[in-house]
Amino acid sequence: MFRLAVLYGIGREINRTPFFNANKACQIQAMKEIKMIFPNYYSFAKLLDADRNDTAFRDTFFDVCRYENITGLDETFLLFKYNMPQYYIFFANYSEDIRYFMKFDEMLKQSVKNFANSLFMSDNSHKFCIHIRRGDFIRKSYKYQESRSEFILPASVFINKYLKQEGHENISLVILGQDDEFKHALQFNSSIFHEIYYPSLLSRGHDMAFGTMYCDTYLITASISTFAWWTAFLMPEGKRVFYNGNVLKDGKYYDYDKVFLPHWKKLDLN
Repeated sequence: MFRLAVLYGIGREINRTPFFNANKACQIQAMKEIKMIFPNYYSFAKLLDADRNDTAFRDTFFDVCRYENITGLDETFLLFKYNMPQYYIFFANYSEDIRYFMKFDEMLKQSVKNFANSLFMSDNSHKFCIHIRRGDFIRKSYKYQESRSEFILPASVFINKYLKQEGHENISLVILGQDDEFKHALQFNSSIFHEIYYPSLLSRGHDMAFGTMYCDTYLITASISTFAWWTAFLMPEGKRVFYNGNVLKDGKYYDYDKVFLPHWKKLDLN
């Protein structure tokens, strides 16, 4: 998703159309999932076999939004040798286009609606969702911070208080993510929440659509989780998004303004 969004933003700036390498089996496989989740994305994205004799190769550039080394090229194709950084700033000016590409399939949305109706029934409380991401993030060699209980638990109390100060007295907690053992081991203060839900959906697409359709407030606890980032990005305007300010395990400074939307609220554990 980031790849399309970043390449689309760059393409709009330099008058080129993004494409994906048709020789990569993982890309072809990914398109099958994309077709079922984001039909507009699937219709727009192009799988092409670039002619190497008519291709300009460039390293990934990190001087964001300066395109001197990739403009005015004669070659038909332009390929970057390394992955693009996952920076929102590349496509900030084209957010509405990206949201159009990322519209969920209508049948998938109906399936999620049926699931949510069965889960919530008559509960019309404010849904405060927390996304959990651990998996490969917990490896010592991985530099990005995973979801950790020492952040999640105090953050849940802080945001609950924040929401109540805004006038939301009836708040339910919804725990999203795939690490079931970790999720259920979290000892939330149940007395401050109306209900606590642990939904288990059919697929990643259903999980993301659920978050965009039913979360009123959203907390990203592992801030480099692309899944959580896109769920937050695709939520309707006016919804609240918080994220963990401790992005890197070593605690060093991170380029927050290049990655996170300006109105998202950063939380730092102290």
